[in-house]
Amino acid sequence: MLKYVAKRLWETIPTTIGILLLTFVLFNVVGGSPAQVVLGKNATAEAVAAFNHKWGYDKPLIIGIRDQGAGISGWWDSQFFNFVGGLCKGDFGYSIENQEPVVEVLKRGVGPSLSLTVPILIGGVIVALMLALLAAAMRGGWVDKAVLVFSAVLMSVNYVIWVLAGQFFLSYKAGFFPVWGYENAFYLALPVLIGIFSSLGTDVRFFRTAILDEVYKPYVLTARAKGLSVWTIMTRHVLRNALIPIVTYVSLSIPYLFTGSRGTGKTSCAKILAKAVNCEHPVNGNPCNACDTCRGIDNGSILDVIEIDAASNNGVDNIRDLREEANYTPTAAKYRVYIIDEVH
Repeated sequence: MLKYVAKRLWETIPTTIGILLLTFVLFNVVGGSPAQVVLGKNATAEAVAAFNHKWGYDKPLIIGIRDQGAGISGWWDSQFFNFVGGLCKGDFGYSIENQEPVVEVLKRGVGPSLSLTVPILIGGVIVALMLALLAAAMRGGWVDKAVLVFSAVLMSVNYVIWVLAGQFFLSYKAGFFPVWGYENAFYLALPVLIGIFSSLGTDVRFFRTAILDEVYKPYVLTARAKGLSVWTIMTRHVLRNALIPIVTYVSLSIPYLFTGSRGTGKTSCAKILAKAVNCEHPVNGNPCNACDTCRGIDNGSILDVIEIDAASNNGVDNIRDLREEANYTPTAAKYRVYIIDEVH
């Protein structure tokens, strides 16, 4: 066993190096020049050269063979090896956009991310296991068929639909949960419920398949011959052996705990706010959804509500264009609203 574990750990070394090298090259080659993104297209050559020298972008990308007089030690003076060396020391670099170390950005965001993703993962696995055990124990019956149909329906509906439906009906209409925000644990209730509910389809079907693979094995027949009840066999014997593929399946979701959750409806809330401030006949501060302005914002015919992706429009020229366009008066609505998404 120890030999197998050691072998697997040893194999992760070249795999990790390959992934680091591939992602580093892709981000540097496909991502374009950071100097042009930060300084803009009209930056002078001197400014670009000073920027690249300050942040080390003027060094060789992979192997530092630029300085022949430095010997073998000069080979390591490259962007890639400096990046890997920083990772080994816990230095993830410096965010030019935020003007602070990347570690500080991660510290600030890891808490909210884990407070949402960990309950979704644990709750989803528990609920999916219960439903899968129930379906497998009553395989072929109406309960099993109902669970399969329920899973198929959940798999057929996109995650965004559940987010929008939950926010609109449970928060906006019924008022059971806050529409958006992050002030206390109650604000996480609806996102956690939606996350668990939307992931059940795939999880239940996989868990059910893993459990059924164990149900027909000889040890289950032996347990039945000894007079053990169905639920004793399922929980004490079948589930224990079925956990091997299930744990492997669940472990693939662990990296996503730190990368944040999917859309939580900030853009939808912004669109509702844009309608509320421009609505011709607001009802207690809420948009009527019936006037020409509300309908125009919904179908996109009114151009006074503008959505911008900040992740791909973060250069100096983009900010300059935005400031110039903000001076224009609205064409059809009362106010010109800019919805800026993916601001990091």
